[in-house]
Parts: sequence; C-alpha cells; structure tokens
Amino acid sequence: MKVRISAHGRFHAFSLAEGLNKLGVLEALQTTYPAAYVKRQLRSNIPVRSVWPLELLKRSVAFVGGGQALDPTISRLFARALARDVHHSNADILVGWSSSTLEAIEIAHSKGMRVIIERGSTHISHQTAVIENEYRTLGIDRKVTSEEIIEREIAEYEAADAICVLSNVAAKSFIEQGISREKLIVNHLGVDVRRFGEMPRRADRTRKVRILFTGIVGVRKGVNCLLQVMKKLSGNVELQLAGNLSQEFKEISSSFNSENVTFLGPVPRTKMTQLYRDADIFVLPSIEEGFGMAVTEAMAAGLPVVVSDAVGAADILTSMKDGIIFPVNNVEALTDSLQSLIDQPALRLSMGHAAFTTATSLGDWDDFALRMRNAYQGLLASNAG
Repeated sequence: MKVRISAHGRFHAFSLAEGLNKLGVLEALQTTYPAAYVKRQLRSNIPVRSVWPLELLKRSVAFVGGGQALDPTISRLFARALARDVHHSNADILVGWSSSTLEAIEIAHSKGMRVIIERGSTHISHQTAVIENEYRTLGIDRKVTSEEIIEREIAEYEAADAICVLSNVAAKSFIEQGISREKLIVNHLGVDVRRFGEMPRRADRTRKVRILFTGIVGVRKGVNCLLQVMKKLSGNVELQLAGNLSQEFKEISSSFNSENVTFLGPVPRTKMTQLYRDADIFVLPSIEEGFGMAVTEAMAAGLPVVVSDAVGAADILTSMKDGIIFPVNNVEALTDSLQSLIDQPALRLSMGHAAFTTATSLGDWDDFALRMRNAYQGLLASNAG
C-alpha cells in the first residue's frame, strides 16, 4: 500500500506524512511549503511535491489583509496541481485536506485509488452556522466562509470514499448533516510528550495564578466569553493570550479590556514549551473546534485544562479528574470552573498530574500515523471485498 498526503498548508499533515514514511507507506507529501522547509522541519528526507508559489501568494495577500478572499482560489489551484500529479501517481490511497482536493477525486478514482478527505474541524456547514450566529450576537458584520469553499467541501464529502475527523464532536456534526457514520474515520491527534520531558514541578507560587490561552485570539475560540469571565474572577489571577488577534476580534476587543489580561501576540514554537511550564491553568473555550492540539500539549506540560464541550479534545478528558468540561458559551459555568482551580492549589496540582498521565497514554505522532495506516488498510480491504 502507498499513500499520498496532500495539504495546502501544514496542519497535522507534516506529522502524518512523517509517520507514514517511517512505516514505509508514504508515496509523497504534496504541500504549498517548499520541500527544503518541510525536510528541515521534520529533520527527515521524506518525498515532497511542493507547490510553493501558492504559499508565497497566500502569505503576500494575507500581509495586506486580504487572505480570506483568496482562499477559494488557493484551494482550486492547489487541487488542480494535485490532479495533474495524480495522473502520474502509483498510490493506492489519496488523503487530501478539505476544500483543496475536489478536482483530483475523479482522476484518483479512475486510477483505482481510494480517496479520504481530512477535515480538521467540524462539518463546514455546522462550523459556518455556529460562528455566524455568534457574529450576529456580537454585532459583527463579517462573512465567515465563502460560498465557494462551502460548496467545494460538501462536494468533496459526497465524492470521497471516507472522511477523517479528529473527534466524536466533529463526527457528530457530520452525522447531523446527513453523512453516514460508516463513512467517517475518527482518530484523535498525537502529542509529543518528549518535548515537555518529566512532569513540571508546580509548588504554591507567590505570584499571580496564571491562566494560559493559545491559538487565534478571536470569536471562534470563545475569547469574548473568556474575557467576560476575567472580569468576574476573584483572587490574584492573570490571563495570558498567546496568538494572533483575528481581524473580526480587533473590531470588538476594546470593549473587553481588563487589567489582568495580557495579549502576547504570536509566540514562536520554540518558546511555547516554557510558556506552558510557567502557567498554572490552560483554557480553551472554543465555540467550534474539531480537536484542539493545544489541549494535549498543555496536558503534556502537566496543566489542568478547562475546555468547552464544543472542543473535540473533550473526548479524551474525564471531567474533574484531568480537566474540566463546561457548557459552551456559558459565562457562569466557565467562571465557576476557573475559580475552583484558582482557589484550590492542591486541586490544580492533582488535576495537572492526572492530565500529564492522560497525555502520556494518548500516543505520539507515530501512534497517530499507525492508527491511520490501519484505517487505510481497512478501507482498501472493504473495497476489495
């Protein structure tokens, strides 16, 4: 069996490709990143097919604030490049990221390949509806997703042999949109526990209790809810927000100003490990989240995690043991969850230890790739039967 991975960006495609390469089943990774960059990042000489001019175009347009408008064009051009390459491919499985695979599906099928769409979030229609509803609530007049992207993704879901999602939360959104459960592969992401080493020591600290959020600082991640909560919390507490400020959130962020909140901006990956180690609590209150890789990273750093029930990583948590799961967009419930951890250092420490234990049991990226290889083999066997 040979597998071609295709992603118009990085996502978790690099880690999947690296793992499949170790297992001897990767034909190639097709990406918009330069081949030299991929190999340097992975420290591995995996086979790469680069469509780098599209990454350059995407970043150039994003720099002047027009990135989202270009998304359909990038997706379409990348899928066309993939379609041309599939003509010469000997792979048995094509794994393509959602919105950027459509033009290659029919060609892949004509060559006897099975096609799997990899979707990191919930169903595109569900995702769009949830975020648009929140925009209306906040008085934001902004388009969430272009109609062309929605149409492309729905067409891909229909044409593919299978759809891979990262959680039961995401799977449920597909089933509610009429996709058969049998068409779905559910596989949670891996986590590199070696990056964090042993369980960090967090004795009682004299400084403020530090809550950490990482990701795009915006409406989808529930940051507006979190900032309301910060005004309600009591005690010596602070919130650090690490990540780019989304465009739509810039329009409303001034109304959420709080003296115990620090916007760090984007933090290099090389410094993220220390950021996790220096925190006391991790929070991800997203209103829509296919998984939430930051959750498992925080757990691997020994942090108690507080997540909404719309976060896919809630699948791996036992609430009040290694984390707390609260109802999405519920300010009172999030306030109570965080306050309980702020007020009880012993609970923070015990929950952090349990989170670390859970993270070490999840498996790393090689385990993630192994589960995917087995799923691909199962798909080929079922089609052969």
